Amino acid sequence: MNKMNKLFAGFAAVAMLASCSNDEPTVGPGNDGPIADGEVAYMTITIAAPETGAPSSKSSDFGDYVESDATEKEHAVSSVDFLFFQADGAFAFEIKADNTTFVPADGNGTNSGNGNVEYIGEKNVLILNGVRKNNYPEYVMTILNRPADFEAGQTITETAEKLTAFASNFPENDAAPFVMTTSSFVGEKKGENGGDRHDAQYMVTKLNTTDFKTTQADAQKNTEPVEIYVERLAAKVEVGLGGANETIDGKVYYKLAQTLAGGNDNTENGDNISDVDLYVNVEGWRLNATATKSYMSKVLNTAWTDDNLFEGWNNENDWRSFWGKAWTYGSIPTGKLAYTTPKEIATNGNGFTFENEKVQYCYENTNEPEYIFSEVDGGSFTQGTMKVGVESSRVTHVVLHTKIYQKDDAGNMVAPSLVQYRGVLFTEASYKALLLNSLKADGKLNFWRYVGSTTDPSTDVTTTSWKSITDADFEMAADKSEGHKLGQIKIVAKALAEGDKIYERVEVPASGTVGEDDYVAAHVEYRDITDTFVETINALLAAVEAENPAVGSDTADAFYYIPVEHFAPKGTTVAAEGYYGVVRNHWYKMTINSFKKVGHLVFEPEEDETPVIPEGPEDPLYYVGAKINILSWKVVNQTVEDL
Repeated sequence: MNKMNKLFAGFAAVAMLASCSNDEPTVGPGNDGPIADGEVAYMTITIAAPETGAPSSKSSDFGDYVESDATEKEHAVSSVDFLFFQADGAFAFEIKADNTTFVPADGNGTNSGNGNVEYIGEKNVLILNGVRKNNYPEYVMTILNRPADFEAGQTITETAEKLTAFASNFPENDAAPFVMTTSSFVGEKKGENGGDRHDAQYMVTKLNTTDFKTTQADAQKNTEPVEIYVERLAAKVEVGLGGANETIDGKVYYKLAQTLAGGNDNTENGDNISDVDLYVNVEGWRLNATATKSYMSKVLNTAWTDDNLFEGWNNENDWRSFWGKAWTYGSIPTGKLAYTTPKEIATNGNGFTFENEKVQYCYENTNEPEYIFSEVDGGSFTQGTMKVGVESSRVTHVVLHTKIYQKDDAGNMVAPSLVQYRGVLFTEASYKALLLNSLKADGKLNFWRYVGSTTDPSTDVTTTSWKSITDADFEMAADKSEGHKLGQIKIVAKALAEGDKIYERVEVPASGTVGEDDYVAAHVEYRDITDTFVETINALLAAVEAENPAVGSDTADAFYYIPVEHFAPKGTTVAAEGYYGVVRNHWYKMTINSFKKVGHLVFEPEEDETPVIPEGPEDPLYYVGAKINILSWKVVNQTVEDL
């Protein structure tokens, strides 16, 4: 079988789409539809599915179209609907091919020599009852697997720009087939056999009066069928691993160039650096910041054709555009994006088997640069005179779930308890020591246990009889205070064991008159504050942490955010449209090759239902540089270095 013809396995023949004279077309809103006067028109059609991808002149490193082997779910077709429009764009009527049968492709058809086409269906006859010779429709929009509640609008534009949330139940393994609609592109276009097939109404297929035959026999003999090209509303993302440098007990690890701040003498600058190397193991991934709805058709801005940036983005020979205006386009997409949670990522993440069922699907999400880039020191791009970076929270991105490890003395991998504070990575013990040292420097770490033998500890001022509290008295906990950020933690006092007592050292000044009975000399007392200790010390710690909240993980779980690139040329420095986004009918293949620093630490991800919304553009600790190769449901390859 010719693998270029594999997308619509099960879609080779649309056999007699409306096969009897009493199958009346559906009448559209606001008009009477075709007149049931006994006239019948016959139209010969083929339906083709363009490959995903982009022309070879775009992105970091584009390749030619390649075989894609779509899955059964991706190419399944359960229904075909044809929506007809008049020359002025007004909706006329529709025909629903409920009884369409589909048989496996036999591989004997032609792909017209165009690698962009995954499948071209065989010649089929469409019957239009009651359509008069002097009133043939001018355009047709084709919808495969049409959502049950989708209704045509009054015009082509209104119909095409209607929103749907039913293209498929992303991202879970829903059995519903993918919605596909007529491909959009700008420009005049003739079909393979010379007939006009595309004009300024870029969302539909152009019809000619010669397409309509008065007898079924003439239609079956027609050698110039109407060529209809469709594309899926969905984008497809796959993440793979490569380039790892160590495998232990069947797990693949990436060694980090970063180490972590060392012992208990850390300063706020984290000057002490440990000599323990860190390693990353990738647990899984999930898409984030995905659009919740999609236009039924791909919407374009015809002014793009005047922009040199988009030279080659609109390919008439491939019957398609490789960029579009998503529902999210033209503003900060507040309320239009769905965010996953740590719990979903940790308990229902995608794996790395490279099998199609392990990919994830989403609606297209595109935007103008001003709405996805923000000013940031050291940004990767310029926008006017500003240095800017992409806001991961506004573009569809991959959240990579990893665990951080160290090697113990026996060479075993162990997951340390880690904290990120003011841009420095600490062990939990080092971070606790840092906080306690801060309190001590301010004279606020004044809590003691009695280790002497006097029956009345408050009167024993012998230094060796007292031991200060230590970091062992504290533990890491999730900080769920109002406005908390993902992974935010706090250090809190552990509950005291039964019988354990804590004293506060109090320097009592002299009082009264020297030589009189009321005189009390200056002295030291130890006051029992066991009942209020936890509340008191937690308030002191919270005050230290308030200015610079920390994030941490006692299980060494860390997330990396990887914005999906689309048209980002190699070496580009100026922020421009098309660099980031996902577009329908594209397959984005991302390969992770190396890591540089620890990602965003997340505390107890299996329990955390906080939306994962990255903060700010290109945080130097978490941001991922990416390389993309757009090939051809067709393939977009992205190689990620140095996370």
